[in-house]
Amino acid sequence: MSRHFSLCIRKFSVCWLAFCALALAGCSPSTPQATVAGFTTAIFQNHLDEAAGYLSPQNLPAQDKSRAREMLGAAAGQLYEKMLADGGWEGISVGKPEALDGDQVRVKAVVTLKNGKTDELVFTLAKESEIWKIVSTQ
Repeated sequence: MSRHFSLCIRKFSVCWLAFCALALAGCSPSTPQATVAGFTTAIFQNHLDEAAGYLSPQNLPAQDKSRAREMLGAAAGQLYEKMLADGGWEGISVGKPEALDGDQVRVKAVVTLKNGKTDELVFTLAKESEIWKIVSTQ
């Protein structure tokens, strides 16, 4: 389960980056931990526009908007169904940021599902205009 769940969230994150250009909702978390927690919570509550506001457009692939929306919907549906099959989302524990080059940090988070299974995710974030945004996940 853990490997499949990680793969789903990675695919989902790539699609979120593509969808970011479509997002109208703005988020202004003041810490990397708040960004990761907000993003993950929005995904598991199926609030797509809100989650997209946590992503950085800096790695946005050159795709047309309709294709990005289609990819996002498919990835979100797959991740959401997988989460429900594992009993639902219980919560997330977000660690302290580890400094990288420039205004970037790495944050580890552990997602806990209601069936007791956990999965570790690693996020890279960048500070853009005093707001922390997600650049990538591992």
